Amino acid sequence: MRQRLHGRAAEPENLFARPAFAAMFVAACVLLGLFLAEVRVSRARHDRDAQLLESYRRLIDPLVTAAPAPARGDRT
Repeated sequence: MRQRLHGRAAEPENLFARPAFAAMFVAACVLLGLFLAEVRVSRARHDRDAQLLESYRRLIDPLVTAAPAPARGDRT
């Protein structure tokens, strides 16, 4: 015997028959999709920035270590 909720059987199909619940479910799914897309884009940007930083360090590091330190009195 199934439990009754306000005269209706408490089944998932009957919950989606309510317009307010259906609209809330669709809105929640859309918001979840947007959030997951933003997380994916943010992670891709972070990975790209990390690669760019690493390539910049590889490019600039030999120049920094090879350059002589300027004298204290020299302002050039």
